[in-house]
Amino acid sequence: MQRSGIHWKAKQKALLDWAAHFKNPPRKTYVMHAEADPAKALAHEMQSQLGFDAVVPQEGDVYPL
Repeated sequence: MQRSGIHWKAKQKALLDWAAHFKNPPRKTYVMHAEADPAKALAHEMQSQLGFDAVVPQEGDVYPL
C-alpha cells in the first residue's frame, strides 16, 4: 500500500508540473482515476496550486462538452 502511495505522489507531481505550463487553464478539468482518493487529491491540488476548475466526475454525472 505504501509503495503505490509514493508512486501516485510522483505521478501527481509530474501532472501538476506539466499542467503548470499552460498559458491559460482549461475551462473545466475532469480528473479520472481508478481510485477516488488520488483523483480527489489531484483535483484539489489543481484547484489550489494552479487555479483550475477541476472536478472528479462520479458515476452517472453528465457534463456538457
